[in-house]
Amino acid sequence: MTEKIAKYMLVAALLVIMTVTSGCALARGARAILRYNEDRNEHSAISNMIEAENMTARKLHMDMYI
Repeated sequence: MTEKIAKYMLVAALLVIMTVTSGCALARGARAILRYNEDRNEHSAISNMIEAENMTARKLHMDMYI
């Protein structure tokens, strides 16, 4: 009887370990996706600022020739 209980406890412990491990992996993956999206949004904002500055410079440059 005690062997049977020990086997069930071992299986339960392994299931808990697997659940915790997969939960940590999912959390890491979700964090990586969020970080990727934040970096992409930041890059887009910087690109938009640079593009706006370039447009302003082009307009000023064209105004000088007109």
